[in-house]
Amino acid sequence: GAASQVRLGWGEIFSQYDAFLAANPNPTCPSDRINLWTRTRCWLQREGYTREVDAKCLTKFTADPTGRFARWDFTVPCGMGGECAFSFILSLSTKSNAAQLKVTRTTAKDFEIGDSVRLVFRPDVEWRSFHATTKAYAGAEGLFPSAVKPRDDGFVFAPYDGQLCMKISGGMYHHEPEWRYGVQHSEEAARGQEGAGDLFSPGWISADLKIGDSVVMTAAYNGAEFACEPIDSTLKAAEERTKPLASALRAAMDLFIVRRDDLKTVIAGYPWFLDWGRDTFIFMRGMIAAGMKEYSLKILKAFAAFEENGTLPNIIYGNTAGNRDTTDAQLWFIRCVEELGTKDKALLKVCNSIVNNYIKGTPNGIRVDAESGLVFSPSHFTWMDTNYPACTPRVGYPIEIQALWISALKFLGRNEAAAKALDSVKKLFKWEFGYRDCLAAPNGESAANAVPEDTIRPNQLFLITLGVLDDPAIVKATEELLVPGGIRSLNQLHRDYRGNYAGDEDTSRKPAYHNGTVWAWPFPSYAEALAMTGGVSKDVALSLLASAVENLNEGCIAHISEIADGDAPHTQKGCTAQAWSVSELLRVWLKLSAN
Repeated sequence: GAASQVRLGWGEIFSQYDAFLAANPNPTCPSDRINLWTRTRCWLQREGYTREVDAKCLTKFTADPTGRFARWDFTVPCGMGGECAFSFILSLSTKSNAAQLKVTRTTAKDFEIGDSVRLVFRPDVEWRSFHATTKAYAGAEGLFPSAVKPRDDGFVFAPYDGQLCMKISGGMYHHEPEWRYGVQHSEEAARGQEGAGDLFSPGWISADLKIGDSVVMTAAYNGAEFACEPIDSTLKAAEERTKPLASALRAAMDLFIVRRDDLKTVIAGYPWFLDWGRDTFIFMRGMIAAGMKEYSLKILKAFAAFEENGTLPNIIYGNTAGNRDTTDAQLWFIRCVEELGTKDKALLKVCNSIVNNYIKGTPNGIRVDAESGLVFSPSHFTWMDTNYPACTPRVGYPIEIQALWISALKFLGRNEAAAKALDSVKKLFKWEFGYRDCLAAPNGESAANAVPEDTIRPNQLFLITLGVLDDPAIVKATEELLVPGGIRSLNQLHRDYRGNYAGDEDTSRKPAYHNGTVWAWPFPSYAEALAMTGGVSKDVALSLLASAVENLNEGCIAHISEIADGDAPHTQKGCTAQAWSVSELLRVWLKLSAN
């Protein structure tokens, strides 16, 4: 679960989540990451001339789609018309909390200086939760310098429990602490959060490099050993200008699957999410489609261990799984068991327990309306779960919950109950824009007495894609929600529509989050439903899916973001690399590509 988020512009910081190394402190499961090695600034020095190595010197950038490393190539002026070339390769360790920066002097194309030149580096470090910011005045200004122990080959930084050890090879460490105050976090500022933090540098590193020489900085948390496959053997493949979409998405998916004890789990998104229930199961559908069945089985078993009274955790925090406020996570779990095709008795027992407890009523308020056979969902229990105070409560009978419920009943052989629920969907949800998104029941009313909402949302697509209905009217109704590579969460003409996701969380971003903001993960379901109902050929549906390639090539390279603005130009927002955004695109791409 360790991670790195670094900008193409060397040394630039735009977010509190930017870091060369954000370590996962729990050795057995994902937990809040600790930002340790934030960045490394660099200058070239030669005969009295000094030039910062920054974005203006960048000539090429290479991102490894499998997430192991990134490479920056620079050509740096060194005075008197001369130039020097360097490659900076930042790589993350495999299965440990460590990162390495290798800087090599290469050959410049023009005006090469053949003698030795000096590079000076300033590593900036912190020790904080990735959800926080460092403030020197809050005690760190005195604590951090005293927590550094210089060594011949680097330093050890240990302000709290644990330590960050940085080792230098091919250069020399000079102990000279300094602070950089008020480093701007413009992305958080745009979200109405703390807009700046302070960075501490224990000292500086000098390296005199001739052509072919390298200096290596390795940072490790709590004695971790750096281990990485040889980069040279994969660099050529990573430098290819194009990569087939399916293989690129498949490589991206691996980065979300992490260890939880002896089993597996899924990080919902980088840089700030951990493992979420519904996100995991939606992501797993792509895993199963890609043939990752062994991992899928391990993840299902990991979550099944937390089943209680028909509920599963929607959030697992370390070894704690207390948040069970979700109606859909359990139903997506059942869908994954079905698609995996497993006969595992323990998993099937959990599936039946979920259905039985829904019928009986769960302790947190999920129940089946006896008259209609539909599932009542408490407020904020669906994927559209924002509150402030009630942006998208969807309390009552959300349409995708009914689609998942009917699918689960059919899978478990409860055909009579499935037929009853389907009849109720046809009777109560059908309207001129396909099917109602939700029958609102704020006081626990029956489905027959609930108030139909007048929103057009993408959730009705799951009636088709989960095999519940075959109605082209659903596709026609949701067409107006489409944008390139995504789908709006609410139609633009609705009174609650908000097209810009920015500003204060409660008063601005939450009201927009599911009320017009574009989402990547439901978008493939539109193309899937369009093809399933015979609206277009599979090839045309694939062309529609391919509009998501723009998302892959921007923002977090080789990944798909969580959301985007509903209004043009649909700027990417939210989590920069979202698990279900990647997996759903792959799942539907594979399905439509199959003969």
